[in-house]
Amino acid sequence: MRTILVLLAAAGLSVASGTDRYLITLLQPAVVAGTELEPGRYALALTNGQLEFRRGEVRVSARVQVEAAEEKFRNTTVRLEQEGQSGKYRITQIRLGGTTRRLVLPVQ
Repeated sequence: MRTILVLLAAAGLSVASGTDRYLITLLQPAVVAGTELEPGRYALALTNGQLEFRRGEVRVSARVQVEAAEEKFRNTTVRLEQEGQSGKYRITQIRLGGTTRRLVLPVQ
């Protein structure tokens, strides 16, 4: 299994509704919850352990485990792991720059 980290540009915004919102840019195709996302900019909405990726009409949701790191992350990074024989990359973790939050996506 091959693991890579991709550095992403991100801007985080918190809103009173309890939903945290972030903007990220995927530099290559990546699978989330069985759906392959194309490269490009995505809005992320995190609500009660549910992370939604949005881009145009594309909407993909996945359960995430929110973990706290000891120190703030300087940049937002995404950890990708190559899936078995398909050779596609799956998002396994997102580290949110400027926060101590790490979003872990379970294998589905």
